[in-house]
Amino acid sequence: MRILIVSTTIFPLPPTGYSGLEMLTYQIAVGMQKKGHQVSVVAPQGSQLPEGIELIPTGIREAEQAVYMRYKDRLEKGDWDVVHDHSWEAWPYMSAVGHEPALPILHTLHTSPTIYGKPPPVMRPCFVGISDSHCQDIRLHLGIDARRVYNGIDLIFYAQDAGVKRNGRYLFLGRYTPEKGPLVAINLASRLRFALDCVGDVEIVGNPEYVDRCRNLCDGLLVRFRAGVSRDETVKLYRSSKALLFPLQWSEPFGLSIVEASACGLPVLTLHKGAMPELVKDGENGWAFWTEGDLEDAIKQDWPSKIDPVRARAVAERFSLQAMIDGYEELYKDVAEGRRW
Repeated sequence: MRILIVSTTIFPLPPTGYSGLEMLTYQIAVGMQKKGHQVSVVAPQGSQLPEGIELIPTGIREAEQAVYMRYKDRLEKGDWDVVHDHSWEAWPYMSAVGHEPALPILHTLHTSPTIYGKPPPVMRPCFVGISDSHCQDIRLHLGIDARRVYNGIDLIFYAQDAGVKRNGRYLFLGRYTPEKGPLVAINLASRLRFALDCVGDVEIVGNPEYVDRCRNLCDGLLVRFRAGVSRDETVKLYRSSKALLFPLQWSEPFGLSIVEASACGLPVLTLHKGAMPELVKDGENGWAFWTEGDLEDAIKQDWPSKIDPVRARAVAERFSLQAMIDGYEELYKDVAEGRRW
């Protein structure tokens, strides 16, 4: 099968920092090549792809409409059996409007469907959600169907550094944006006087003032502020921390840090929103609480100490890299053979 994968224009592949979305697109491309498919990737110049994968280079943060023009003619000519779009603006659908036969495009949405006022102007656009909750949000907001493929992680990668000792500090790991809840975590730590390390991206954020508020409330001792770190460094943090504190404030579509932490045996304390009930099995890899008050009580009563790291890892094994790649391959076959949704 000839596959085109459209990534974002923010980071070259594979990303040198944490950068979940770009790592996922890279892993999907590599996984499909290993399965014997012919793969092309739209990604920023400087991307380092395995030999045999075609790179269609873009500029860093180049406008997505301009990027679309780089492969538009080949798309409409039928150079690929399936096009897997991970971009934000979903420009490939412009080629699909009125095109006969229908172009084989599917689009994985990596955020809330509320970023779109309406679905693409084509019949059966083949949207993919990254959790059951996310698919339901897509159906309710856009009025279209969505198939689900969970994000996957490299379980072998997260098995490293297994001998690292826990340091007793809680960890927040995610973007410094209100929906992820870093300010909630910081305020909890300051009020209850527990040690917390806050780690997250400070570049891809919509509100720099919010980042400054988070930074200014961290004293550097009890509560520490750190900018983004490498993926290797996240493993050390997951292995050495007491628990992952993730008091999200929105309907989270997936939450890679939840699964990564669980793969390292780290307990998770979060809230019952979005995909959290699908990723967190109460008492096995942590808890998804209905209220912040319940979460606060769990911290006071040291609930993380009740979690067996082996059972936590078993929960994460449901979200393997191979399961994600196999799931997308099945969808690719459906789209290529005209079974659209």
